[in-house]
Amino acid sequence: MRFDYPKFSKKVHSNFKEHLALDEVDKILSLPEGYGRDDPVSSGKRLRLDKIFFSGDKGDGNSFEYSRKFDDGVNMWVADNLKGKSTVFKLIKFALTGKDSLKPDIRKWIDRVFLGFSIGGNEFSVLLELNKPRPHGILYSTDVESIKRNDFSQSNIVFEAKDNTSFTTQIESFFFNQFSFYSLKWTQKHSAKDSNDLVEAGSSWRTYYKAIYLESKDVDKLFFGSQNELIFQMLLGLDLTYPINRLKVKRDMTQHEIAISKIRNSALLDGDSIVNVSAGALIDELTEINKKIKLAKKDMELTVSTSRLWDEHAGLTTRIAEKYTVINNVRAELKRKNKELDTSYTGVEDAGEEKDGLKNQIQKNNKKILDLQEYLELGVFFSNLDIRTCPHCDHEISEESRKNEKMTHECSLCSSDLNDIEVDGEYYAQKIEDLQVENAKYEQHIKMLNSKEVANNRDAEDVKEKINKLMAELSNAEADDGLVQQLGDIELRLKAADKDRQEVESQLSELLVEKGIIEYRIRNEQKESASEDNLTDIQADEKAVEVLEEGIRVLEQQRFKNNEQILIDLQSLIIGELHSIGLESFSDVRITDKFRLVFTQHGDELAFSDITEGEQLRVKLAFYLGLIQMDVKYNVGRHPKLLIIDTPAKEEGDKHYLEGLSEMLSSIDEKYGEGAQIFVGTASRELISPNLSDKTEVTDVDKYVF
Repeated sequence: MRFDYPKFSKKVHSNFKEHLALDEVDKILSLPEGYGRDDPVSSGKRLRLDKIFFSGDKGDGNSFEYSRKFDDGVNMWVADNLKGKSTVFKLIKFALTGKDSLKPDIRKWIDRVFLGFSIGGNEFSVLLELNKPRPHGILYSTDVESIKRNDFSQSNIVFEAKDNTSFTTQIESFFFNQFSFYSLKWTQKHSAKDSNDLVEAGSSWRTYYKAIYLESKDVDKLFFGSQNELIFQMLLGLDLTYPINRLKVKRDMTQHEIAISKIRNSALLDGDSIVNVSAGALIDELTEINKKIKLAKKDMELTVSTSRLWDEHAGLTTRIAEKYTVINNVRAELKRKNKELDTSYTGVEDAGEEKDGLKNQIQKNNKKILDLQEYLELGVFFSNLDIRTCPHCDHEISEESRKNEKMTHECSLCSSDLNDIEVDGEYYAQKIEDLQVENAKYEQHIKMLNSKEVANNRDAEDVKEKINKLMAELSNAEADDGLVQQLGDIELRLKAADKDRQEVESQLSELLVEKGIIEYRIRNEQKESASEDNLTDIQADEKAVEVLEEGIRVLEQQRFKNNEQILIDLQSLIIGELHSIGLESFSDVRITDKFRLVFTQHGDELAFSDITEGEQLRVKLAFYLGLIQMDVKYNVGRHPKLLIIDTPAKEEGDKHYLEGLSEMLSSIDEKYGEGAQIFVGTASRELISPNLSDKTEVTDVDKYVF
C-alpha cells in the first residue's frame, strides 16, 4: 500500500496551522528516504545452509578436518559439553556475519573455513582464511566443492575483503539487500565520560542474526539486546516502521539541542566571557556560511530524492519473489513427476522379471510334458505289441504260445512277467493335462503382465512428456530476464545516493556547527538581544518537537490499523506452536502496542522473564516458529527461516525440558521439513530419536566433535 504523505502532512498541520505554515510542517517531517520503505509482504527468500568444512592444527602436530552436509528440517549435534558443538555454530556465525566469538585458544587452531548456503535457490559460499595476520574473507556465487577444486571464474566472486572490518561491512550489505533489512536507529549518550553529546546508534546484520542463533547464554531473553521492540518490528516488516523510527530519532536530537541551548543561554545571561570580535565581521561570516548552507541543502535535495528508486526496488523485489515462487513450484512438481516416472519404470521392470519367471516355469512344464508323453507312448507300445516271429531266428511263434502269453502274462519269447512293465496311461495322461492347465494359467498371467507393462510404459511416456514441459517451463522461469541485474543496478544507485547523502550531510553538519559557533559569538556581542533571540530559537525547536510527536502518534495509529490482522495472526500462531510442543498451560499471547509480548499462563499474565526456566527455551522457539509460520502461511515477514539452538546445560538436566524438547524436535522436522532448517546442539543423548537418526551427528562419550 503506497503511503499518502500529503494527506498525512495536512493531518498533522491541522493541529498547528495557527503557528506554522504547511511547508514548515513538511520541513520538520521530511525524511531523506521518504516514508514508503517498508513492506510486510515476504520476499519468499530463505537462508538454507548447505555445507560446512573447516580445517586446521591443534598445535600438537595433529591436523584436523571437519565436514558436514546439512538437511532440511532438524539437524542435530549430540556431544558432551565443551567438546566442540558451540564452535561449529560460532564458525557459522563468523562466516555469515564477520563476528568472531571463538575462544582464543580455539581460534588459533582454525586455518580455513568454508560455508555453503543458498538464498532463493541461488548458491553462495564463504571462504574465511584465518591463518593470515588479518582474517581474509571472500563471498562466492557458487558451491563449496567448486571453490575447493578451484573450479570457478572471477565473475563468481561477489566480494573479497582483506580484513575483518571490510568483510563485516560487505557481508552486512549483502544480507541487507537479500532480505530487505536496514539499520534501525536510536539515540544514546556519547560514551566519553566528559561529553554531554547525544549520538545516533543503529542495528546491524549482527543484531538481526541473533534472531537466527539462539545462544545458550541468552536463553532467558526472548529478544536480542536493548532495542527489543525495534528488532521485532523489523522481523515482521511492518509498514511505516522506517518513518516512525527516524522521526523518533529526529525528536530526540531536537530535544537534546533544546536542552543544550537552554544551558548556553543561561551561561550567556550570567555573563560568560568570550573574546570580543566585531559584530559586523561576524555577521559577514554568518552570511557566507548561510550561502554555503543553502547550496549544501540544494545539493541535499538533489541527492536524497530516492523515493522513486525505493518504489522501483520494491516492485522488482516483488517480481523476483513471484519468479522464485514459480521456480520453486515447478521444481516441486518436477520432483513429484520424477517420482512417478521412477514408479512407472519400476512397474515395467517388475513385470518383466515376473514374465521371465513364468516363461521359465512354462519351459520346465513343457519339458515335463514331453518326457511324460514319450514315456507313455513308448511304454504302451511295447506292452501291446503282437510279435509273430522271433527276432533272433525268424521262426514263427505259435498261436498257442501267444494265447498262453495272454493267459499267464508271461512273455512268449523270454517268459518274463509282463505285469512288471504295465503302464498306467490314465495317471500319466492326467499329469500331462494338469501341467497343460498350469501352463495355460501362466500364459494368461503373462498376457495380463504384458498389458500392465504396456500401461506402465504409456504412463512413463506421459510423465516424461510432462517432465519435458516442466523442464521447458523451468528453463523459461530461470531464464535471465534482467530483473536481478535491474535490482542490482538500483541497489548500486541507492548505495551511491546514500554515499552522496552522507557526504552532503557531513558537509552540512560542519557548516551548521560553524554557523552555531558564529551565532553564539554574535549573541555574546549583542547581549541585550541575545536572551530574546535564544528564546525564539528554543521556542521554534519546542514547536518542532510537538510536530514530530504528533507525526509519530498519527503514524503509530495508522501502522496499528494497517497491521492489526498481522499481529492477530502471529498471536494465534505462537499460541498454536506453544500447544503443539506440549505447553498447553498457556492460554493466550498478546502483543501490545509497544510490541511487547505478554503470555497468559494459568490465568496470570507474564512477561517472558517470569516464565520458568524449564519452559523458556520452548516458549522462545514457539515465538520464532510463529515468525517463520507468518512467512510460510501468510507470506509476511523477513525472518530467514533458519534457527540455530545451542541448548543450555542448566536446562538439559530438567526431565520435563528434555521430554518436551524431544517431542518438539520430531514435530518440527515433520512440520517444517522442506520449509526451514533448525540446528540443535545438545549434550543430552536422551534426545537421540530414531526419526532423526539420519540427521543427527553423534560424538562418542568424552570425544571431541573435531
